[in-house]
Amino acid sequence: MKKSILFIALLALGFVSHGQVQNPKPSESKTKKEKAEKPAKAPKEKKAKAEKPAKAPKEKKAKAEKPAAAPKEKKAKADKTRATKPSRSAKGGKKASLKLQHVNFNCGKSFSSFSFENAAGGTDENLGYRTGSTYNLNFGLGLGAKSLFRPEIQYSEMGAKSNFIDAPVDWKLNYLGVGVAYLYQAMSNDKFSVSPGLMFGYDYLVMGEQTVGDIRYNLNESKNLKNWDLNAGFILNSRFKVTESLHLNFEYRYSLGLNQIENDPSEKSKNKGHKVLVGLSFNL
Repeated sequence: MKKSILFIALLALGFVSHGQVQNPKPSESKTKKEKAEKPAKAPKEKKAKAEKPAKAPKEKKAKAEKPAAAPKEKKAKADKTRATKPSRSAKGGKKASLKLQHVNFNCGKSFSSFSFENAAGGTDENLGYRTGSTYNLNFGLGLGAKSLFRPEIQYSEMGAKSNFIDAPVDWKLNYLGVGVAYLYQAMSNDKFSVSPGLMFGYDYLVMGEQTVGDIRYNLNESKNLKNWDLNAGFILNSRFKVTESLHLNFEYRYSLGLNQIENDPSEKSKNKGHKVLVGLSFNL
């Protein structure tokens, strides 16, 4: 009986001791698990920390891309500068300059007279026109598509006719001069062109004489007339095409003296006249 009770007591004691031993094990395992989990989290943090440096290369790459974009900006600025900078053509094409286009030789007839006023303010009603010859050589300098400048050298026979006590009076004045004209091409096609314009001339009196009846007077020796004559006038020019390099010139001129040609201040005389010319024009 005692043995049975002792056996039961031992079993009970063993059961109790077994329960005490088993209970701490879950806590220990839980603790160990927590401890095990803590180190397991550490790699995640390290990974997170490792990921942060991984972003750094992207930032460096982004920073590295900025200098790469700079040349594009410079190129864009350069393109913008080129686009905004006005070119010569944007300002109106190439700058116009004088260019020798053709050379002209003309000859024809002049019909000249005087604009006369005596000391009393009267005029000579007998004054008429005198016919003479005229020659000129000029150079067509183009300025753009329509404008033309023409410097020239010319020789002209000017003068007038009148009557004095039933005796015929003739003034013959031969001038050698230089001039310049401006012409504007108002009409043109493949066959012909029409150009009106203005002219200015400065002529030197080469020879002057006056004939009264059968008596002849040398005006250069008598010093009755001034040696120089300044004049201005109107031109109407027309060119007709013959070949690519040759044209025919037809020209009308009216000129009026701007200065007094007589040395006597009591009488005022100025040259005036019409000229009709025909000539050849050579394209260059």
